[in-house]
Amino acid sequence: MSVQLGRGLNGTDVFAWALNVVSCVFIIMVNKQLTSAKGYAFTFATTLSGMHFIITGFASKLIKQYLDDRKDEQNKQTDEKTDTKEKRHLPLMDLVTFVIVANLSIASLNTSLMINNVSLYQIAKLGIPPLSAVIERVWFGNSYAGNQIGAMFVTLVGVSLVTVAEFKVAGDSIGVGVALVSVVSSALQQILCGYYQRKNKMSSNDFLNAVSLWQGVTCLFFGPFMDYAFTHEWVMRYQLTYIPGLFIVLSCLLSVVVNASHFMCLGRFSPVSYQILGHTKTILVLVSGYFIFGGNISSQQLAGGFLAIIGMVMYGYFTQKLKAPAVATVVEVSPSSKRLEAL
Repeated sequence: MSVQLGRGLNGTDVFAWALNVVSCVFIIMVNKQLTSAKGYAFTFATTLSGMHFIITGFASKLIKQYLDDRKDEQNKQTDEKTDTKEKRHLPLMDLVTFVIVANLSIASLNTSLMINNVSLYQIAKLGIPPLSAVIERVWFGNSYAGNQIGAMFVTLVGVSLVTVAEFKVAGDSIGVGVALVSVVSSALQQILCGYYQRKNKMSSNDFLNAVSLWQGVTCLFFGPFMDYAFTHEWVMRYQLTYIPGLFIVLSCLLSVVVNASHFMCLGRFSPVSYQILGHTKTILVLVSGYFIFGGNISSQQLAGGFLAIIGMVMYGYFTQKLKAPAVATVVEVSPSSKRLEAL
């Protein structure tokens, strides 16, 4: 049951988006302290991702078991029989496809950050929203209004000003290739996440429960080798002490919230909307890093942040404005189901 906040938007949508933004900012701050040379130098990003998914998998199983027990108890009280378990099944081909694409996204993003300069890495990430829009257009026939595209462009320009201090993009052919792979795989991962949830009638927790452990196992298996290839150190030889161990635990706990809210958002928003509104995280990370770790915010970054916020507000406004007629029509035709159809 959702509390309607506006035309086409409800309380659960806002909660999922806010939870994702806040948890992502916190985990970035924790991981920065954990992985940086000035922190605890745990530079094994892919292995850490595997830990995240393993913990998330177990947490989602506990949540799923709790929700199933509650539903069974309610069914006993009402003498109802349901087929929810059948609806929650993720076909093997869908599982394998998603795990491969998702892990390729994680590996290519980490690799791109390691072998490319920050400018190329950030500019490549800015290519995810427009590529997602193109894939959605070709695959699902979705289209975007001109004002949405304009707002998207304003947001991407603003974020580029914030994240790219120098517009000198340098990188060899391998680095550029890895960056392109990261863009394509990340766009596909976000699209498939929402598509498989809708196709198989799965909740975000059901889908997370189905894929997270497999992602964790594969990341933990290949992670040490990938990390060694770029750091020339084995994770098994890391001198783990009490404080870094606490940060690893905290990072894993935060990853449960990040992954859960990530899947919730991609089950509710389009990948393009998720990316555009998600740039809030970039702005908040910049501000949080300034206050927590110190540093300077240039006039270029201030201007970019202001421009990005304007673009995000415009995109959200135009998107909700386009949804308004559909919601109004549902209210007139079927008042009893208006909440379901509006979503």
